[in-house]
Parts: sequence; structure tokens; C-alpha cells
Amino acid sequence: MNEHSEQSKIPHHPRIWWSRIKTKWPFLIWIGALALTLYFYNVGVDLTTFLGHVEALEVPVAPAEDGRIESIAVKLGDSVTSNQTIAAMNFSLIDAEIAVNEALAAENTSSATDRILSLYGGYQKAVSDAESQLSSEVMAQGEAKGELQATSTELARLRKLITDGVMTADNTIISRLITQEASLTETMRIYPASILAIQGRLAKAKTEFDSFKQWLGIQSNSEVTEALIDKIRQKVGSPSQQIALLQQRKGLYTLRASCSGVVAHVFQQPGNIVARGSPIATVMIASDRVIGFIAEIFAKDVAAGMEARIYPRTGENLNPITAAVEVVSPQIEALPITSAIGQSLRGRRVYLIMPAHHGLLPGETVDIQLVSRSDPWLHSLRQIGISLRPVFLLFSTKTEKAK
Repeated sequence: MNEHSEQSKIPHHPRIWWSRIKTKWPFLIWIGALALTLYFYNVGVDLTTFLGHVEALEVPVAPAEDGRIESIAVKLGDSVTSNQTIAAMNFSLIDAEIAVNEALAAENTSSATDRILSLYGGYQKAVSDAESQLSSEVMAQGEAKGELQATSTELARLRKLITDGVMTADNTIISRLITQEASLTETMRIYPASILAIQGRLAKAKTEFDSFKQWLGIQSNSEVTEALIDKIRQKVGSPSQQIALLQQRKGLYTLRASCSGVVAHVFQQPGNIVARGSPIATVMIASDRVIGFIAEIFAKDVAAGMEARIYPRTGENLNPITAAVEVVSPQIEALPITSAIGQSLRGRRVYLIMPAHHGLLPGETVDIQLVSRSDPWLHSLRQIGISLRPVFLLFSTKTEKAK
């Protein structure tokens, strides 16, 4: 009886195989995960999630002819409407041609010659007057500067003599010199702005004169008459027709937005010389299209018309946006994304259309999920297979290296 009681006190342990299972359960889970991965990899998926971004459309604003930028009316971030002025090119050369053709249209050749010579003289006189005015202003500034220095020196000398007791104070003289010094100081303060304004008028007059001479094809004053005669002989067609064409060209020198949007880039600044076709600025317009990148293994599972959900990654409203697949690129190409284990991927581009006023920014990164109409339970299991596929690939790579 004692032996029986002693045996009953001996603890009973579970079977060895059950203990081994409990110690090896992580390994068994991995085996099951690999089995699921293999199964769902062969079966395929009906619920696919991939990366994309909102399409960013930028419309360039560029001149049709080479020229110098006169002004830019917008800055980065400004909202613009269709046909709004973006920039203006310098059209002084066009104005010179229009003036000549107007003279030819209104008068005969002889009168037109006199008129063009009068225009030439007018441009020349404008330059000469501006140069003369600038010279006079600079000379007057120098005289005022010398007079101010002399007045200040005399005033300082008298004050020293009075301080030293050499002479008695004469308030009349002192007051006059103080008033004269203040007046000359104020005059000297105004001169720089006045000279700068005259220099601007001179530069403009020279530009217009050079444009007129360029149109006439002259290099020096001695060739004015000969160049004018040759120009009139070379004129083809009616002056009125030429004026209409020139007015059309002049209209192209005012660059306007072709659509409504936001100024995304400003590449130039006033005074720059720009070649035709080179953008001065770009306008970004809102887009309802999303461009996604789907891996090659899922590329055949996507077709136009499929429903999808767009999930924003940032912002206050992270609710999904309903979209539809518009088109899928026909070819397999290298994608700008990599797999979870760093492998470069190949696949197709998927273009989706969202409702207007979606609230997403151009270029914003989003997650795209294609909606399936099959059993949700099966989708959930297949999503597990998708998520575990990188583990299977890594396991296969290590196995091959071990062999």
C-alpha cells in the first residue's frame, strides 16, 4: 500500500511528442505561412494594393520669337485664369516696323521717305536731348557740390574766428550761410534720383533708336538715305497687309496663360533675353487622374473599368476616394519602386479617374486598392499570401545559395 501511495505521488508528464510540438510551434507557423504563400501565389489575387501619385500637369508659357523680357506679371504660387497676362516681351522693333508701314500706307513713296527720315530724326533727337539733359544735370550737381563745400568751409571759418575772439558775431552773415548750406544739402540729396531718371529715359531712347536702325539695316548715320531707299524697294505687298501681320506678331509678344491654374515655376526675370520656345514660367492645372504602378505578377489582373479606392497618406481627411481604372499601359516596363527585399520591379502603369474636387494635391503619393466583387473571406486570405510572398522569396534565395 505504501508503494502504491508513493507511485501516485510521482508527477505525470505529457507525452514527448506534444512537448516537442510546443517547443517547435514557431517553426510550424513558418511552415504554414510558406504553404499559404505558395498556394496564393499560384492562385493569384483579386484584391490588389499598389502605389501611385496624383498626376501633375504643368503648362509652359513661352515666347513664339526670340526677344527680351520687358516685365513679368506673376510670381510663384499666384492663381491665374485662362488668358491672363503672364509676361510681356519688348516690342519696340515691331512698333518701328508698324510706324514705317503706316507712313507707307498713308503717303506715296516720296512722302513716306520724308516721314521715315522724320521718324529717324525724332529718335535721334530723343537720344541727343536725353544726353544733353544728363550732361547738364551732372554739371549742375558738380557745381552745387562745389558751392556746398565752399559754403560749409566759409561757415566753419567764421565760427572759428568768432570762437577765437578774432571777430564779433554777425548773425546776419551766419544765418545766411546756414540757410544756404541747408538749401544746397537738400539740392544734393535730390540730384541722384533725378540723374537716375534721366539715365532711364536715355537708355529707353537708345533702345528704340537702335531698334529702328536695325530695321532699316544701317550701321552708321552716313548710310541712312541709301538704306531707306533699299528698304522701300524691298517692300512686298500692301502696307496695310504688313500692318495687320505686324499687329498679330505684336499680340504674340504679350504672353498669356492658356488655362486656369497656379504658377508652379518662374524661370526668368525682366531684362533677360529668351529664345523662342524657352519657358518663362509654368502653370500647374488641377488633374482628376491618378497614375499607379502595379507589379508584373499582377499586371494581367487589372482592366479598364475596374473600381478602385484611393487612400491619401497625409492630411486631415484620410477617407478613401472612389475611382475607376481608365486605361492600363500596354507594355511591361521598369517601375520607379522596389520590392520589400530591395529588388527592382517591372510592371505596368495604371491610370485611374477620380471625381472632381477630390482635395488631393498634384504629385501627392497615394495608395490604390482595386475593389473585388468576390468572396471577402477569400480576399483576406489572399492578402495574407501577398504580404508573405517576400518571405518566401527570401527563403528561396537562401536555399539556392545553400545548395
